[in-house]
Amino acid sequence: MDEAVTAGMQAGVDMFLVCHTEALQTQALAAMVRAVREGDVSEEQLRAAAARVDRLMRTYVAPPPPRSTTLQIIGSKENRDLIANLLRSGLR
Repeated sequence: MDEAVTAGMQAGVDMFLVCHTEALQTQALAAMVRAVREGDVSEEQLRAAAARVDRLMRTYVAPPPPRSTTLQIIGSKENRDLIANLLRSGLR
């Protein structure tokens, strides 16, 4: 894991998909920290990668609506009317 993460970071990889186990995720994060501490990857490279991922998230990932907004929609008159119309039209 250390070699893969370090080589990836040196090659410009911004994000690693590590989904097998939580232990491997922790190991990958530790490898990133170690790569920067040991000088194999500069802190500037790490910060630039984080900034690119943050920009990607801001651009393409919408934050979930506030819980109060969701609760106001579900059960509202408009929501009940929509459900009634769907049931009347035969959608069940």
